Amino acid sequence: DEFKHLNTAFNRMLGNLRQSMDEVVLAKTSEINAEMLALQAQMNPHFLYNSLATIQAMADEGMNDKIELMCQNISSILRYISSDKDQLISLKYEIIHTINYLECMKIRYNNQLFYSVEIPDSLYRYKIPKLCLQLIVENAIKFTTGIKAPWYISITGVLTDTYWEISIKDNGPGFSEEELKDLYQKFAEIDQTEVLPNLEINGMGLMNIYIRFKLIFHGKYIFRLENRTPNGARITIGGYI
Repeated sequence: DEFKHLNTAFNRMLGNLRQSMDEVVLAKTSEINAEMLALQAQMNPHFLYNSLATIQAMADEGMNDKIELMCQNISSILRYISSDKDQLISLKYEIIHTINYLECMKIRYNNQLFYSVEIPDSLYRYKIPKLCLQLIVENAIKFTTGIKAPWYISITGVLTDTYWEISIKDNGPGFSEEELKDLYQKFAEIDQTEVLPNLEINGMGLMNIYIRFKLIFHGKYIFRLENRTPNGARITIGGYI
């Protein structure tokens, strides 16, 4: 009888422990989902803000004949942004969205901006945080157009047996040593403290993407920032299989 009571008490304790662990996991999952949705929600006003600024700049330059085409592309982009609340989207649709954005920028910069996309078909089924690829391209264009045209953006993908990755390259000025040091220091602080910083619309950029990859893929993600030779920057994102 004593062993029966001990066994019953142990099983009850084990059941309570499992329930508590399940509740902790559920709470943590809900917290991560809420953080992800908040980060994704920041992207919408960010894109709108920059799109309206671009249209205003085109109007100032008298590009009225091209504004209509620009608005059509932006309409397609906005449909993509507001299509659903999923944290992840297949690379195929993210690429289509990013190309729409690049077409808008070609109009904005009078076809002095060139781009190429080389992604293996087998990579299109993988999923990435929604809007992150477009934001990296947007960031690259922002700094690359600060130098003399022409400007080049390339998007390439690699898939192996152990990992997949996407690289966005430009021919701009690249990162300064201070910028790289500061960004990697912020990434390290997030990893150590698990505290997410507050992100402003004008300062979200790469930090937003890094946090989203960290939350979704945990330790199985790739996120590299580096300079190219003789000039330009390369940003690589990906994950392990």
